[in-house]
Amino acid sequence: MICAPEVQVPNLLGETSGLMAFVRTVEAGTFSAAARDLNTTPSAISKSVARLEKKIGTRLFLRSTRALTLTQDGQVFFERVAPLLRDLDSSDEVIMSRAGPAGRLRVSMPGELAPLLLPAMFTDFATAYPDLHLDVGLTDRFVNLVKEDYDVVLRVGYPAQGDLMVRHLADLPMVVVASPPFFRRWGSQTSAEALAGLPFARFALDGMVAPVRLAMEPALPPPAASTATRDLR
Repeated sequence: MICAPEVQVPNLLGETSGLMAFVRTVEAGTFSAAARDLNTTPSAISKSVARLEKKIGTRLFLRSTRALTLTQDGQVFFERVAPLLRDLDSSDEVIMSRAGPAGRLRVSMPGELAPLLLPAMFTDFATAYPDLHLDVGLTDRFVNLVKEDYDVVLRVGYPAQGDLMVRHLADLPMVVVASPPFFRRWGSQTSAEALAGLPFARFALDGMVAPVRLAMEPALPPPAASTATRDLR
């Protein structure tokens, strides 16, 4: 039985380009095909392989004008290094396939949004990102993301000035409504000007009452301080 001599491989940590050039040349069949695969020139591939041969002290290819043929040492060397390079090539894919959002995600949102968003957050979102642990706080207060350690804050309205990253997610259309007793007392109003003189129950944040903005109409200012809740009945 004839055994092929084992190639003594020196430290080749600095010869990654030469190793890649060699393995691609064996797999592709020519320097030109390997160059296309590695997005370089045939001359660069040939020089890389030549430097590798000098480094390990043996010829890896028998070169002719028409063909490249692996030497016996070249075959042994290929069988040793090709699996290592394939593993190296696929290592980033393994990392990317496992890399995903993980850890705790603290979210703050108004209580009114909870029935709309929480079911999907704890089903679809949690399924898509199993390594994320949701911590949801329900409050109408404008929380401080930094001091209170929130990652995401969902709010309705216009963003406050600051250096936070803000993204518009959706529009929430609203309508003006009134009870039948209100209509009987105040009548049916059809213009923004008429509505401005009526008492309104408005949503307030931190004691600030914002104006009601109607589509294609002027904004209705906040009610005067003297407006009492009994006027709404």
